[in-house]
Amino acid sequence: MKKNSVIISLFFFCFSLVIQAQTLKSVTDIEKKYKDCVAPGYGFIDCSNTYYDNLDDLLNVAYKKIRSTMTPEQKNALKTEQVKWLAKRDAYFKKLDNQYFDAMEAGGGDEMERSAAIFDKAEYVKVRVKELIQRLPK
Repeated sequence: MKKNSVIISLFFFCFSLVIQAQTLKSVTDIEKKYKDCVAPGYGFIDCSNTYYDNLDDLLNVAYKKIRSTMTPEQKNALKTEQVKWLAKRDAYFKKLDNQYFDAMEAGGGDEMERSAAIFDKAEYVKVRVKELIQRLPK
């Protein structure tokens, strides 16, 4: 019985290492796809939107993977933390959007500026993704 417990523990340890490495590789893959997309020099908004969407999807994956390893108390703490992060994210995104719309009203606000705002949003999400990935069991 104890041998089975050790084997099961070892399995989950190895599995969590694979998950963490796979998720970190996913961040790198998403960054590469973005760089390849913008390299030709056009379609910046579409590239930035895809970059953001991919990182947001990965955020959800990382969050769910962490939750799957937690006790109910830890899950509640993570949920509270995530709600606070979402509030900060929303405030930051609103600030970026306001800066863009202010630039539009002033005669600016072109595709490059909009793309930059979306990219900044993606980078903000990427920081949280990496934070969550680092917390996966090792």
